[in-house]
Amino acid sequence: MLLNKRGVGLYPVDNAVILAAGLGSRLGPVTEDLPKGLLTIRGEPLLERQIRQLTEKGITEIILVVGYQKEKFDYLVSKYSVKLIYNPEYAVKNNLSSLYCARSFLKNTYLLSADHWMNDNIFNATEEKSWYSCVYREGPTSEWCVRTSSDGKITEVTIGGYDSWVMYGPVFLSNPFSVKFAKCIEEYYLKPGNDNYFWENVFIDELPNFDLYINKQNSDNVYEFDTLDDLRQLDPAYDEIHFRHKH
Repeated sequence: MLLNKRGVGLYPVDNAVILAAGLGSRLGPVTEDLPKGLLTIRGEPLLERQIRQLTEKGITEIILVVGYQKEKFDYLVSKYSVKLIYNPEYAVKNNLSSLYCARSFLKNTYLLSADHWMNDNIFNATEEKSWYSCVYREGPTSEWCVRTSSDGKITEVTIGGYDSWVMYGPVFLSNPFSVKFAKCIEEYYLKPGNDNYFWENVFIDELPNFDLYINKQNSDNVYEFDTLDDLRQLDPAYDEIHFRHKH
Protein backbone atom coordinates (compact mmCIF):
# COMPACT_ATOMS: atom_id res chain seq x y z
CA MET A 1 0.00 0.00 0.00
CA LEU A 2 1.17 3.51 -0.76
CA LEU A 3 1.82 5.85 2.18
CA ASN A 4 1.48 9.61 2.36
CA LYS A 5 3.90 11.93 4.20
CA ARG A 6 2.07 11.27 7.48
CA GLY A 7 2.46 7.52 7.07
CA VAL A 8 -1.22 7.01 6.29
CA GLY A 9 -2.07 4.31 3.76
CA LEU A 10 -3.36 5.44 0.38
CA TYR A 11 -5.66 3.72 -2.08
CA PRO A 12 -4.64 4.25 -5.72
CA VAL A 13 -7.85 5.00 -7.60
CA ASP A 14 -8.63 2.25 -10.12
CA ASN A 15 -11.64 3.60 -11.96
CA ALA A 16 -14.87 5.56 -11.91
CA VAL A 17 -18.46 4.38 -12.28
CA ILE A 18 -21.00 6.96 -13.45
CA LEU A 19 -24.72 6.22 -13.11
CA ALA A 20 -26.40 7.79 -16.15
CA ALA A 21 -29.41 5.57 -16.87
CA GLY A 22 -32.26 7.68 -15.48
CA LEU A 23 -35.11 9.37 -17.35
CA GLY A 24 -34.55 12.84 -15.89
CA SER A 25 -38.29 13.35 -16.14
CA ARG A 26 -38.38 16.15 -13.56
CA LEU A 27 -36.38 18.31 -15.96
CA GLY A 28 -39.35 18.49 -18.29
CA PRO A 29 -38.66 19.57 -21.88
CA VAL A 30 -34.87 19.63 -21.71
CA THR A 31 -34.59 15.83 -21.44
CA GLU A 32 -37.20 14.92 -24.03
CA ASP A 33 -34.52 14.55 -26.71
CA LEU A 34 -31.35 14.24 -24.64
CA PRO A 35 -30.37 12.30 -21.49
CA LYS A 36 -29.65 14.42 -18.43
CA GLY A 37 -25.93 13.60 -18.42
CA LEU A 38 -25.47 15.05 -21.91
CA LEU A 39 -27.02 18.44 -21.16
CA THR A 40 -24.61 21.29 -21.77
CA ILE A 41 -23.81 23.35 -18.68
CA ARG A 42 -21.73 26.50 -19.13
CA GLY A 43 -20.61 25.32 -22.53
CA GLU A 44 -19.66 21.74 -21.67
CA PRO A 45 -21.74 18.54 -21.57
CA LEU A 46 -22.08 17.28 -18.00
CA LEU A 47 -20.56 13.86 -18.56
CA GLU A 48 -17.74 15.22 -20.67
CA ARG A 49 -16.81 17.55 -17.81
CA GLN A 50 -16.80 14.65 -15.35
CA ILE A 51 -14.72 12.52 -17.71
CA ARG A 52 -12.28 15.38 -18.30
CA GLN A 53 -11.82 16.00 -14.58
CA LEU A 54 -11.25 12.30 -13.92
CA THR A 55 -8.74 11.85 -16.73
CA GLU A 56 -6.85 14.95 -15.56
CA LYS A 57 -6.05 12.93 -12.44
CA GLY A 58 -5.02 9.85 -14.43
CA ILE A 59 -8.29 7.95 -14.01
CA THR A 60 -8.92 6.51 -17.46
CA GLU A 61 -11.07 3.43 -16.75
CA ILE A 62 -14.52 4.99 -16.73
CA ILE A 63 -17.72 2.96 -16.76
CA LEU A 64 -21.06 4.53 -17.65
CA VAL A 65 -24.29 2.77 -16.74
CA VAL A 66 -26.83 3.91 -19.34
CA GLY A 67 -30.50 3.29 -20.03
CA TYR A 68 -32.70 6.12 -21.29
CA GLN A 69 -31.77 6.97 -24.89
CA LYS A 70 -28.70 4.79 -24.52
CA GLU A 71 -27.61 5.28 -28.14
CA LYS A 72 -26.93 8.96 -27.42
CA PHE A 73 -23.92 7.93 -25.29
CA ASP A 74 -22.21 5.87 -28.01
CA TYR A 75 -19.96 8.73 -29.17
CA LEU A 76 -18.28 8.77 -25.74
CA VAL A 77 -16.78 5.35 -26.44
CA SER A 78 -14.74 6.53 -29.40
CA LYS A 79 -14.05 9.99 -27.96
CA TYR A 80 -12.95 8.95 -24.46
CA SER A 81 -12.69 5.12 -24.51
CA VAL A 82 -15.33 4.77 -21.81
CA LYS A 83 -17.16 1.49 -21.27
CA LEU A 84 -20.97 1.47 -21.52
CA ILE A 85 -23.16 -0.90 -19.50
CA TYR A 86 -26.88 -1.04 -20.25
CA ASN A 87 -29.41 -1.19 -17.43
CA PRO A 88 -32.62 -2.62 -18.97
CA GLU A 89 -34.60 -1.75 -15.82
CA TYR A 90 -33.83 1.97 -15.89
CA ALA A 91 -37.49 2.97 -16.31
CA VAL A 92 -38.94 0.78 -13.56
CA LYS A 93 -36.28 0.66 -10.83
CA ASN A 94 -34.14 3.19 -9.01
CA ASN A 95 -30.37 3.53 -9.11
CA LEU A 96 -29.76 0.43 -6.99
CA SER A 97 -30.39 -1.51 -10.20
CA SER A 98 -27.76 0.54 -12.04
CA LEU A 99 -25.12 -0.07 -9.41
CA TYR A 100 -26.06 -3.76 -9.47
CA CYS A 101 -25.20 -3.78 -13.19
CA ALA A 102 -21.77 -2.29 -12.44
CA ARG A 103 -21.01 -4.09 -9.17
CA SER A 104 -18.16 -6.14 -10.64
CA PHE A 105 -16.26 -2.92 -11.40
CA LEU A 106 -16.25 -1.66 -7.81
CA LYS A 107 -12.64 -1.49 -6.57
CA ASN A 108 -10.93 1.71 -5.46
CA THR A 109 -13.69 3.52 -7.26
CA TYR A 110 -15.19 6.96 -7.67
CA LEU A 111 -18.96 6.67 -7.89
CA LEU A 112 -20.84 9.52 -9.57
CA SER A 113 -24.28 10.33 -10.91
CA ALA A 114 -24.83 11.97 -14.28
CA ASP A 115 -26.16 15.14 -12.63
CA HIS A 116 -23.02 15.92 -10.61
CA TRP A 117 -21.24 19.12 -11.59
CA MET A 118 -18.02 20.22 -9.93
CA ASN A 119 -16.62 23.68 -10.50
CA ASP A 120 -13.15 22.71 -9.25
CA ASN A 121 -11.73 19.23 -9.71
CA ILE A 122 -12.19 17.31 -6.43
CA PHE A 123 -10.68 14.03 -7.68
CA ASN A 124 -7.23 12.61 -6.88
CA ALA A 125 -4.95 9.82 -8.02
CA THR A 126 -5.06 8.37 -4.50
CA GLU A 127 -7.43 8.55 -1.53
CA GLU A 128 -6.96 7.85 2.18
CA LYS A 129 -10.43 6.46 2.93
CA SER A 130 -13.95 5.98 1.64
CA TRP A 131 -15.97 9.19 1.59
CA TYR A 132 -19.17 10.87 0.50
CA SER A 133 -19.06 14.47 -0.70
CA CYS A 134 -21.22 16.70 1.54
CA VAL A 135 -22.23 20.36 1.53
CA TYR A 136 -23.74 22.42 4.34
CA ARG A 137 -27.36 23.51 4.18
CA GLU A 138 -28.63 26.26 6.46
CA GLY A 139 -32.23 26.11 7.61
CA PRO A 140 -34.66 23.34 6.66
CA THR A 141 -33.67 20.88 3.96
CA SER A 142 -35.19 17.77 2.41
CA GLU A 143 -31.74 16.39 1.52
CA TRP A 144 -30.14 13.38 3.21
CA CYS A 145 -28.55 14.80 6.37
CA VAL A 146 -25.56 13.24 8.11
CA ARG A 147 -24.20 13.09 11.62
CA THR A 148 -20.57 12.16 12.14
CA SER A 149 -18.21 11.03 14.85
CA SER A 150 -15.28 13.20 15.94
CA ASP A 151 -13.09 11.69 13.22
CA GLY A 152 -15.64 12.38 10.46
CA LYS A 153 -17.15 8.91 10.10
CA ILE A 154 -20.81 9.04 9.07
CA THR A 155 -22.78 7.57 11.98
CA GLU A 156 -26.35 8.55 11.09
CA VAL A 157 -28.32 9.59 8.01
CA THR A 158 -31.80 11.11 8.07
CA ILE A 159 -33.92 12.24 5.16
CA GLY A 160 -34.57 15.90 5.88
CA GLY A 161 -33.25 18.07 8.68
CA TYR A 162 -32.13 21.53 9.69
CA ASP A 163 -28.74 23.28 9.57
CA SER A 164 -26.92 20.16 8.48
CA TRP A 165 -24.27 18.67 6.25
CA VAL A 166 -26.02 16.74 3.49
CA MET A 167 -24.94 13.95 1.11
CA TYR A 168 -24.32 15.75 -2.15
CA GLY A 169 -22.04 14.83 -5.03
CA PRO A 170 -19.47 12.11 -5.80
CA VAL A 171 -18.35 9.25 -3.58
CA PHE A 172 -15.10 7.33 -3.20
CA LEU A 173 -15.25 3.65 -2.26
CA SER A 174 -12.04 1.89 -1.23
CA ASN A 175 -11.50 -1.68 -2.35
CA PRO A 176 -12.18 -3.16 1.12
CA PHE A 177 -15.43 -1.19 1.24
CA SER A 178 -16.34 -2.20 -2.32
CA VAL A 179 -15.82 -5.93 -1.77
CA LYS A 180 -18.29 -5.98 1.12
CA PHE A 181 -20.67 -3.48 -0.42
CA ALA A 182 -20.98 -5.33 -3.73
CA LYS A 183 -22.33 -8.32 -1.81
CA CYS A 184 -24.89 -6.08 -0.10
CA ILE A 185 -25.89 -4.61 -3.46
CA GLU A 186 -26.60 -8.12 -4.78
CA GLU A 187 -28.58 -9.07 -1.68
CA TYR A 188 -30.75 -5.95 -1.71
CA TYR A 189 -31.29 -6.02 -5.47
CA LEU A 190 -32.63 -9.57 -5.30
CA LYS A 191 -34.84 -8.85 -2.29
CA PRO A 192 -38.50 -8.23 -3.26
CA GLY A 193 -39.87 -4.76 -2.61
CA ASN A 194 -36.67 -2.80 -3.27
CA ASP A 195 -37.46 -1.49 -6.76
CA ASN A 196 -37.47 2.11 -5.51
CA TYR A 197 -34.24 1.75 -3.54
CA PHE A 198 -31.31 4.07 -4.07
CA TRP A 199 -27.93 2.49 -3.49
CA GLU A 200 -27.62 4.92 -0.59
CA ASN A 201 -30.57 3.18 1.06
CA VAL A 202 -28.45 0.05 1.21
CA PHE A 203 -25.63 1.97 2.86
CA ILE A 204 -28.03 3.48 5.40
CA ASP A 205 -29.54 0.10 6.24
CA GLU A 206 -26.07 -1.40 6.67
CA LEU A 207 -24.42 1.70 8.15
CA PRO A 208 -22.93 0.03 11.26
CA ASN A 209 -21.01 -2.35 8.98
CA PHE A 210 -19.28 0.30 6.85
CA ASP A 211 -16.82 3.11 7.41
CA LEU A 212 -17.75 6.02 5.18
CA TYR A 213 -16.45 9.49 5.97
CA ILE A 214 -17.66 12.99 5.26
CA ASN A 215 -15.80 14.94 2.57
CA LYS A 216 -16.80 18.55 3.19
CA GLN A 217 -17.19 20.64 0.04
CA ASN A 218 -18.17 24.24 -0.55
CA SER A 219 -21.74 24.59 -1.78
CA ASP A 220 -20.55 26.74 -4.70
CA ASN A 221 -18.22 23.98 -5.90
CA VAL A 222 -20.38 20.84 -5.98
CA TYR A 223 -23.85 20.75 -7.51
CA GLU A 224 -26.60 18.25 -8.24
CA PHE A 225 -29.80 19.01 -10.09
CA ASP A 226 -33.17 17.31 -10.27
CA THR A 227 -35.41 20.09 -11.58
CA LEU A 228 -35.27 22.81 -14.18
CA ASP A 229 -34.92 25.39 -11.42
CA ASP A 230 -31.83 23.57 -10.14
CA LEU A 231 -30.45 23.63 -13.67
CA ARG A 232 -31.09 27.36 -14.00
CA GLN A 233 -28.95 28.02 -10.92
CA LEU A 234 -26.01 26.50 -12.75
CA ASP A 235 -26.65 27.97 -16.18
CA PRO A 236 -28.94 30.99 -16.77
CA ALA A 237 -29.23 29.97 -20.42
CA TYR A 238 -31.99 27.62 -19.27
CA ASP A 239 -34.11 30.58 -18.10
CA GLU A 240 -35.41 31.04 -21.63
CA ILE A 241 -36.52 27.39 -21.85
CA HIS A 242 -38.36 27.73 -18.55
CA PHE A 243 -40.12 30.88 -19.67
CA ARG A 244 -41.02 29.49 -23.10
CA HIS A 245 -42.74 26.44 -21.63
CA LYS A 246 -44.71 28.41 -19.03
CA HIS A 247 -46.26 30.85 -21.52
